[in-house]
Amino acid sequence: MLNIDHLNISYNHTPAVQDLSLAVGAGQIVGIAGESGSGKSTMLRSITGLLGKEGKITSGDIWFENRQLQLLGEKEMEKIRGKDISMIFQQPESSFDPVTTIGKQFCEALGVHEKISKKEALGRGMELLKKLHFPDPERIMDSYAFELSGGMCQRAAIALGMVCNPKLLLADEPTSALDVTVQSQTADALMELRENFGTAILMVTHNIGVIAYMADYVGIMYNGKLVEWGKKEEILLEAEHPYTKALIRAVPRFGMSYEKQPPYIADTENEKRISVSETHWILGGGK
Repeated sequence: MLNIDHLNISYNHTPAVQDLSLAVGAGQIVGIAGESGSGKSTMLRSITGLLGKEGKITSGDIWFENRQLQLLGEKEMEKIRGKDISMIFQQPESSFDPVTTIGKQFCEALGVHEKISKKEALGRGMELLKKLHFPDPERIMDSYAFELSGGMCQRAAIALGMVCNPKLLLADEPTSALDVTVQSQTADALMELRENFGTAILMVTHNIGVIAYMADYVGIMYNGKLVEWGKKEEILLEAEHPYTKALIRAVPRFGMSYEKQPPYIADTENEKRISVSETHWILGGGK
């Protein structure tokens, strides 16, 4: 469904993503993990053409169902955004219009892509909210984003992202600003969307627990590069790259004393892809 091939992105001529390649199949959940500043969100925003004026794809390709996204004009991208590819942003409350009710925003999102009445749009939105376990969807539709808790706002953002039944959902740190209980609810909601609608999900996060729970395939980003890729079990149980190992060691474990780890610093220049198995590879052989 989605193929990213040797993608390079810069902000004001400073490289942010370098030679990145990955694929997401229909119905798959792919998790990209890495520390802040590793290029995860930049990669995600490049897919929908939301890099801003300073961001630029300098080389490489982004293919979605045989369409080369970075070559499409803004009007063509508007037809894809929200309908075929939807995105959940890191701070969902900031992605809502603060002076417009949630219900009206559902109507606007559907109105861009379909000829639909207000009643039908509200009905479809409430049906999604019910599937995401909102006990009172009518109240949510009449509310403003600032009136909702963080977890409710996140699930409402997921519902808004899914209202046009997209084939691919991009999730930027979907649980980062939530407490542990609400993180679990949000992860469950995303898993249910995949099960009920067959939606593929490309998610970026630094939460290894969420990756372990949700992902089919995992990529690890460091310094703008994808340094390891494989099935979830291969990455979490059989990691090969030193950075991946350091990232997994940093996850707190209940009942175990925490040993401070030195920061991982490596020169990734001239590293090449090394196959570990048919589905598992790392970057290695650098300086």
